[in-house]
Amino acid sequence: ITEEGVTFTVSADDAEQENDAIDALYDDDLDAGWEGAPEDQNILTTGLRFRDIFIPKGAIIDSAFVYVWSHEGKTAEDVARLTIYAEATDHALTFNETDLITARESTAAQVVWEVAEEWLIWEEYRTPDLSSIIQEVVNRDGWAAGNALALIMAGENQGPSELENAREFESFENISDPEDGGDGQNHPERVPQLVIYYHV
Repeated sequence: ITEEGVTFTVSADDAEQENDAIDALYDDDLDAGWEGAPEDQNILTTGLRFRDIFIPKGAIIDSAFVYVWSHEGKTAEDVARLTIYAEATDHALTFNETDLITARESTAAQVVWEVAEEWLIWEEYRTPDLSSIIQEVVNRDGWAAGNALALIMAGENQGPSELENAREFESFENISDPEDGGDGQNHPERVPQLVIYYHV
């Protein structure tokens, strides 16, 4: 079994969408999930593009995970229901400020990540196994080793709530505002990482 670990190279490799508008390409964190305050309800979707994935076409994906670093502490009651899928394309392009993340065509394979655990700030957390999603992409006729793959974490309407059913994690920039409890420093080790285990 071979391990492949990839992360972001440029700022446009990650993006955040709030309802039907791109919220930011350049931000200190990424939000995914649902904000249900009755007066301000928002579905939050995050796009993560991982480039230079040197996995040959048709390889067998044993397991795959995205590792993220929390940007804000959350209680177990702040349950975020995220649907994770990949863009159904041979080579995903970077994000931009006009095209919606949710407009990208979805893979048939999807994984629901129901985050119902306490998160401490600046700690690492892992998605469920995403191997079915990665397998669908590397099985595509046009897939080639070295291509890029975009994963999408889509929030959903969870109904009015005073809880914040979203999770916030470090972005490519991850320069945290000291007024928000951050340290104002860039931490490359906290950038989301996709780790894939496979064999040929």
